[in-house]
Amino acid sequence: MRYLYGASVQGIQSFIFATNRLREIVGASDLIEEIATEFFEKLLDELKISKTDYDIVVMAAGNVRIHFKKKDDAQALFRIASKKVMQKAFGITLSQAIVETEDMLYRKDIDCLEERLKSARNRVEIALDASLNATHIAPRTGRSASAKVSIHKKTELVDTATKQKDNQAKIGKERLLKKIGISKEEFKKFPNEMDKMA
Repeated sequence: MRYLYGASVQGIQSFIFATNRLREIVGASDLIEEIATEFFEKLLDELKISKTDYDIVVMAAGNVRIHFKKKDDAQALFRIASKKVMQKAFGITLSQAIVETEDMLYRKDIDCLEERLKSARNRVEIALDASLNATHIAPRTGRSASAKVSIHKKTELVDTATKQKDNQAKIGKERLLKKIGISKEEFKKFPNEMDKMA
């Protein structure tokens, strides 16, 4: 027997477009991409699961499907993944499920996993950035402010998710430029904010 693990990131659109600041949209998009690829690979390494003990079926667009040889490995990933993802990107949650399969993966196994993932979406996750009433509110998102960022030479209070997106923006920009083949000098000609595009 083998075990098909599935995870789907929930709330991608609302996470990416929580603000209209282009830098944060780029950072949020890159966070989602990183979670569904490199981040899960790091979790598997952290759990010391050998690459020979699993096959990656899908790692893209906020979806992860991994076919494990051992039930314990699938359960170990299931236990830690949700919290780690929520810490990596405040404001998104992870739906997870595990399905027992034969050694070969069949369409019926994938369909069964998808049904379980649909059910898992109905479970309520408690947000890690839940706020008390005695906190400052980030003006652009309405969430509890926990950090400051510099925007147009002014300091602004932001929530944890916005700060994570802002930090990720540089990495995301470099990754995007590399994918589309634009040099950093050429990129400087493009606008960095939505209001400068008009």
